[in-house]
Amino acid sequence: RYDLWKVNYSKAYFDLKAIVLPTDNHQGLKLSIESRFKQGDIFYQENKALPKMVKYTEPLLIKNTGEKKIIQSLQGKVVCVITQNFFINKATGKKITLTTEASKNYPGDGAFTLVNGVQNEKGFARTKEFLGFDGTDCEAIIDLGSSQSISSLTVHSLTRQTSWIWQPRSAEVFGSVDGKIFTLLGITNDFIQSKSPTGNGLMSISFNPSSFRFVKVLVKNWGIIPEGSSAGAGNKAWLFVDEIEVN
Repeated sequence: RYDLWKVNYSKAYFDLKAIVLPTDNHQGLKLSIESRFKQGDIFYQENKALPKMVKYTEPLLIKNTGEKKIIQSLQGKVVCVITQNFFINKATGKKITLTTEASKNYPGDGAFTLVNGVQNEKGFARTKEFLGFDGTDCEAIIDLGSSQSISSLTVHSLTRQTSWIWQPRSAEVFGSVDGKIFTLLGITNDFIQSKSPTGNGLMSISFNPSSFRFVKVLVKNWGIIPEGSSAGAGNKAWLFVDEIEVN
């Protein structure tokens, strides 16, 4: 009726919610789609190169890098469209544990946030995609499931100094065959900020190819915000970590 009247109205009721979940065997990811609108049909694009849409009936298994497009329709008319980009690497979907939990203010989806294949592309506007650490470091151990050859690690994080969020002071990566004894593979304090104004950035470490099952990542908090800063001088800095890639 509103469409016939050509009246603007809120379409929030038709919104789709994409939920990324780990699989039972930690191989790949599951993409679950939810909607409050039960009378419509949900479709997804199997492959970006193939425009055909497939009806959604159960969570989708995600194993490859790429974009998923999901639509909701009512009587053949599209009422909502969302897209989700996935970036798959050797750590994606794997079992992960944190030495220190993130702040209750910025818990994301727990440790899984760091290996869910979703890289934040909108900065502080999507804080649910980050784990926030209030003055503490982010230390994570990732179980790759089997011994695998690895040669690089990338940590995605955020800097927004007006909100007391500072870039990591450094990032370190360790490897282990048994999850008990770890060998230092590399360290960096080089933070590369994206050209977009979102504040996103990354720290990358390359090392000689080595075979390990367990990867430990230590992302160090900046510490105390220095005097003369525009905000929060003398207080503990926040550390926001988004995604950890292992290749």
